[in-house]
Amino acid sequence: MISGRLNLREQIDKKRKELQAERKSYEKKYLVRYKQPKASIKKSSNLKHDDDLGRLNFRKHAVTKRREYLAERKEYEKEYLARYNKQQKAKPKKKAASSNLYKPEEPKPKRDMKKERTEYEKKYLARYKQPKAKPEKKNN
Repeated sequence: MISGRLNLREQIDKKRKELQAERKSYEKKYLVRYKQPKASIKKSSNLKHDDDLGRLNFRKHAVTKRREYLAERKEYEKEYLARYNKQQKAKPKKKAASSNLYKPEEPKPKRDMKKERTEYEKKYLARYKQPKAKPEKKNN
């Protein structure tokens, strides 16, 4: 003690050195554990049942069927794409205006109502008009 003060510097340094030494030893142990090859995970034998428990298990069957189905679908998609690409190359691109979907009808000629009316009136009058009386010729 100098001049009535406590000097804690020595204790603090000592404690810090102890902590650093402890950390170094821990880090060495950790690195040894980390660098070791990890053991592969083995499935427990209780997952593999050979004995019949009286239950139906469709899991294996469903998984294999699904794989077959997906493989078959993938194969079909390849074939379809090949066909589709061939068709695209074979067809020249047509203009949208030459579409066969819409063909406008030819416009009908305008009706001449006056002509139709006069023709109808003539026919009507011809039906109901009485013939004129012709003067008889006298035979001398």
